[in-house]
Amino acid sequence: MQEQVPLEEHAAEEKLNWLRLATKFSSDGDLKGMRACAQEGERLKAGDVDAAAVNAEVALYSGRTDEAETLADQVLSVQPRHPRARMVKAGLAALDFRLDDEIALLADLIEELSYKEKLLGAEDLSYTIYHQILRRARGWLADALYLVGEAKGAAHELLMSSRLADDDSVAAELYSKYLFMRNYRQLGAQEGRQKAEHYEELLHVTPYTHAHIARSSQRKLRIGYISPDFREHAVSYFIPPLLRHFDGEHFMVFCYALGRSDAVTERFRTRRVTWRDLRGRPPRTAARLISEDKIDILVDLSGHSQDNALPIMAYRPAPVQVSGIGYTNTTGLHTVDYFLSDEV
Repeated sequence: MQEQVPLEEHAAEEKLNWLRLATKFSSDGDLKGMRACAQEGERLKAGDVDAAAVNAEVALYSGRTDEAETLADQVLSVQPRHPRARMVKAGLAALDFRLDDEIALLADLIEELSYKEKLLGAEDLSYTIYHQILRRARGWLADALYLVGEAKGAAHELLMSSRLADDDSVAAELYSKYLFMRNYRQLGAQEGRQKAEHYEELLHVTPYTHAHIARSSQRKLRIGYISPDFREHAVSYFIPPLLRHFDGEHFMVFCYALGRSDAVTERFRTRRVTWRDLRGRPPRTAARLISEDKIDILVDLSGHSQDNALPIMAYRPAPVQVSGIGYTNTTGLHTVDYFLSDEV
């Protein structure tokens, strides 16, 4: 591993280009793209520490932890404050469940990168690299704080990570997690609703409109249930009565599955319902498919929990929409008309 020396202006620009691209690929989960960027870095300068750090990150995400640690340590022996290598070390600590070490590493990195961001300004060529690493570091810190029972700190990091996101869908996903985490502390009703309603602003969707259609006695009412949790999950214990005890003469039931399948899923599929697997579908596509099923009432069973259906509900694919069971607070969406609960 060579000590870094000043590069000529053109070479420095080339380096920043592949580093920015590697950072983008990292955010996208494109390991092949990251490796290609590291190869470009090695081509421009053999023994480049930034290329080694990118390779360390690829090794971490690929499960090659020994290689990741070796590469990260090599980078840190040359540049002890290297941001990407420190992120890799934090990731390794997380995999070993050394949460105190992970939290300390990430908190130190976040403090330093936050200062550098302010110092550089958005026009600096290095800003994008620091910005993306900072956003990811805050997300990782939120996970670690949650696991050690620091829900308030986790919520703060999720909020900050959401604000740093350049993509609206990523910002909305992080903000949704923030809202979920806020349930661990008491909020006034008005404050809680205002924070929840901000989520809708991040989605930037135009809901469908539905003309009023007089109900025909000849047509069955179509009920849809949408959830990532038609699987081994706490919510799955509440679902069977919904799929078992309905009047098939007057109702049709559709299930829209957003999550992975398991043995519980297969049991649900044997019920007299129409099953739709929407896992991996973009929200707009999923909403269109639900709309084409002419659902009358769509019931969301996840709220702001993990991998939820709210980006789909925001399109209002059904004229009447309800949320409940999987989440016990407001979604913040004006397209959700009712909340399912026990009698208050």
